[in-house]
Amino acid sequence: MAGDESAALARLDALLSRFPDRLRARAERALSLLQLGRAEESIQELDSLLASELPPNVRANLVQLRDQALSQLAGPPGRNSLRFSLGHDDNVTSFADYDPRLGADGPTLGTVGGSPDSYAEVGGRLRWRGVAGNAIQTRADADFSARRHRELHEFDLDDLRLRASAELHATPRLGIQLSPSFRHIQRGRDALLNDTGIELAMGFSASRIALRAGLERASRRYSRASYRGLDAEHWALNLRSQIAFGARNQWWLGGDLEYRDEQARSRAQNRELQRIGLSLGLQQGRHELVVSVDGNSYRYREPGAAETLIRVPITADNSLDVLVRGARDLRYRGGDVRYRFSFHANWTLQLRLRRLLADIDDAGPRYDRTSLDFGVEWNR
Repeated sequence: MAGDESAALARLDALLSRFPDRLRARAERALSLLQLGRAEESIQELDSLLASELPPNVRANLVQLRDQALSQLAGPPGRNSLRFSLGHDDNVTSFADYDPRLGADGPTLGTVGGSPDSYAEVGGRLRWRGVAGNAIQTRADADFSARRHRELHEFDLDDLRLRASAELHATPRLGIQLSPSFRHIQRGRDALLNDTGIELAMGFSASRIALRAGLERASRRYSRASYRGLDAEHWALNLRSQIAFGARNQWWLGGDLEYRDEQARSRAQNRELQRIGLSLGLQQGRHELVVSVDGNSYRYREPGAAETLIRVPITADNSLDVLVRGARDLRYRGGDVRYRFSFHANWTLQLRLRRLLADIDDAGPRYDRTSLDFGVEWNR
């Protein structure tokens, strides 16, 4: 039974926390992870074991177990999820890529003090996995979401993301991945933009540590001619890491660094991005809690050229449009708390709180946004 296997895994984790070099206990831990359906963690444990000196018969048994884990990871070939959530956003119009009620030839657009509104959101994921031989793993993902507001329908959002990848394992611990991607966004039921990209990444994994470095080339194209000045090409370099720890309870700490160089059609929009993100997660039985913080800093290269159009509401029916010239720095900071409860093998309840803050230069307008939603997710 799953409960017995979970208890056995907890005992093995407790033993290995005191005696981390016990070969048999580590092999039994990999088997327990596989029987619990945690194939990726089982493979990481097995790769760490296979990287050491082993008797031929022991190595053969571990290789066979790893092949079983790869088969479980690859199948079933299709995995699906569907979620539905209800939420409230206290500042819907802030942080939009553009404000559909305004028009301009290329400036960065946003609003201050936007209107609150409730929303419903439906989304899901389709995933296909495969294995070519013992060295190459393939994957294709399709993620979609549709958000509908109660009143502000011009900010309704449809988001489709497609991503594929092929990963070659040069060694048990080292992999090289090539991933093309595509994203289409509609705002207010009108096409807004398309993103396309391709990324080359290298990853390293040990028993409880994972590192990944990637280089991406991407382009963004807006659908409306009036926003073509925002069209851009960019290079991005990112570094991600994760470390897992804990015996009875599973903890993990993740970090994410990114540098992006954007070349826009309008010279005023040439900019660079520096981003940092940290997350801390805890999984205990059916409960999972993840706390994340992130910071984004955009710096425009052309002194005095960048323009930021800000809409400041005065009354419910009137507002003042302020054009901030010479803005060079846009800073975004966010915090996210997510709680998940698995009440069934295929069903999960989710609660999410999100807080965003932004400012323009050191003395420019500042605005914030808070949203809270509750949802249910089905996985198979």
